[in-house]
Amino acid sequence: APKLTLDGVSAVKAGGGWRVTGQIVQQGEPYMLRVPVRLITVNGDMQALVLLNGSEAEFVFDTIYRPLRVEADPEAEVFRLLEPSEVPSTVNSVKGAGGMAAVFSAGLDKNYLPVFRLLLDSLGQSATPILLESELPSAGLEGRDVFYFGFPDSESGRRAAGAVQDGSWPLLDQLSEDEALALAAADASFAVYKNPEDGRRFSAFFTFRPGMMESDVEVAARKITHYGKYSYLGFNRGRNTAKGVWEPEATPLAVSLQTEKQ
Repeated sequence: APKLTLDGVSAVKAGGGWRVTGQIVQQGEPYMLRVPVRLITVNGDMQALVLLNGSEAEFVFDTIYRPLRVEADPEAEVFRLLEPSEVPSTVNSVKGAGGMAAVFSAGLDKNYLPVFRLLLDSLGQSATPILLESELPSAGLEGRDVFYFGFPDSESGRRAAGAVQDGSWPLLDQLSEDEALALAAADASFAVYKNPEDGRRFSAFFTFRPGMMESDVEVAARKITHYGKYSYLGFNRGRNTAKGVWEPEATPLAVSLQTEKQ
């Protein structure tokens, strides 16, 4: 599959407006592709379809409105290789993980252990052993995908999970007010994020309100596997009340434009 990037994108003043130019570049043996390109301005979008039948193809937009951003293949419709940053972490990321670490929080009663085992089994991770957080070596999670059952309780675990969450605040900003409220009100929730230090790895969390009965936690846990394409889920009394997919964090096919206001 082709690997596409944008190159040489610029916006310069031209008369009473701007001219935006750039190239779409493909690596390796060239494919013949028609690549949609979108120019976002302060007053709406402009669209173009660029024929790419060699190593590169140019595009030009002329606009009277200040340009903000250029995006090639913005809806990921073109057959091409995606960068890791373009692929959101989802429930399916957990299903496809190899060598994942499954960590049971030190702050939870061990009566919840069978629920975690059931959850892993439902996600195709029957061979994944459950590691007790209290017994983890200090470097036991480095370079691995990690699935936490309950929020980490140890200092090292909270520090590691905190680093993931700090790097994920921009993702939470994607939520509408209603979505954020629904997720915050959930009595059980699942979320999976890319590791900020290695975009090929993820950290997943299944958490629930303190004191919930194991049977109620199990009802939510059993349902997660059926939401494979989602990055976050919220449940109340076992009923799904929030779900969504993180937007890509970065892509080589989008460039923000630096322009002066006219």
